[in-house]
Amino acid sequence: MTEKTIKRTEQVNQTMAMLTEALTKLMVKKTLDQITIAELTEEAGLARRTFYRHVKTIDDLLTIKVEQIITKLYQEVEWHSQTFEDVLNKVYPALLKDKTFLLALAKNNREYLLQKVILDEREQSIIQLPKEPVYDLTAYFGAGGISSVIIYWIHQGFRQSPEEVAKANRQLIQHIKRITQ
Repeated sequence: MTEKTIKRTEQVNQTMAMLTEALTKLMVKKTLDQITIAELTEEAGLARRTFYRHVKTIDDLLTIKVEQIITKLYQEVEWHSQTFEDVLNKVYPALLKDKTFLLALAKNNREYLLQKVILDEREQSIIQLPKEPVYDLTAYFGAGGISSVIIYWIHQGFRQSPEEVAKANRQLIQHIKRITQ
């Protein structure tokens, strides 16, 4: 990579961070359908054309932010060197870092984006499955289950502590082991 390319990448990342931060602030105050691109770019301190240079819609921006959260989650949690329960127990504290955005996402009925991105990124899963269509069912089941628990936790306003969620995970895993033996 050239120095110019690196600088441009840093600029794009900074712009996207400014847009998603501004969007989060606005989503806390009002619903997505009340937020205009002009208002968003003004909050971010950017020109309207800058928004369109990077994304087409506010939903595109939301998806990018969710992708960043899930990518960061996969990077922080050492998926391949731990048990399934250990991985689950690290997911919840990691998500707390984006609590404000995730609550605003749910308030605006866009939590399905979490499930979509988790499913799209399922090849990074702890469960390594052959690349055959029949195994996609297993991957979707696992990713769907995890994302559903995450979405439920968000809808509960993160009321349960990560430790309480870990206890529930342990009970769920024990139940799955019992019924599969």
